[in-house]
Amino acid sequence: MLNNESLHPDDSVLHCSAVWHLRRLTGRSAYLTIPLYERSMAVAHASGNFFVSLRKAAPYFNCHENELYRAAHLLLDAEWWTTDDGKPQLGRPVRYHPHAHDLWAESHPGTCCKKLDMPWNGGDLLGQQLYAVTGGQQFFEKQIDGFRKKSGRTDAELLERAKQFVAGRTFTRGQFFPNHEFRMFLCAR
Repeated sequence: MLNNESLHPDDSVLHCSAVWHLRRLTGRSAYLTIPLYERSMAVAHASGNFFVSLRKAAPYFNCHENELYRAAHLLLDAEWWTTDDGKPQLGRPVRYHPHAHDLWAESHPGTCCKKLDMPWNGGDLLGQQLYAVTGGQQFFEKQIDGFRKKSGRTDAELLERAKQFVAGRTFTRGQFFPNHEFRMFLCAR
């Protein structure tokens, strides 16, 4: 079963991917769809074909063959895989054609999540770099301009100072980030 409702533009901090959709598949053996899809994409990389005996592959996935057949049916029903030979049947070889996310999304419009817009989208690389270095602290354009003006440093120097500030500190999710202390450290001469 597929649970892929259309979404609002602000649903995710990550870009959409096959994993996002596959985690929303429901039914018995849905937990096997991601590893099975991942392996099929790796094997079919050059040829576009995933030709494997699911019965023989079951030990690789540490499951019973029936679970793997159910997972394959989920991938086929959700159209992540297509086949020339019909649905998989016990003991019958089938050639699967796994589809990459971008190709799948073209035929399933409106089902992908959207990545959250960040304050620097379309602009400031230093904002993106500071976000990464500080573990997700957002700095708005005016703050970044203030860092530049008050410190007189280049972006590379500010980034290096930010790395020095973060080194040895541990920030946990939800913990208050010391913005004032950070600003003073970046701008100190």
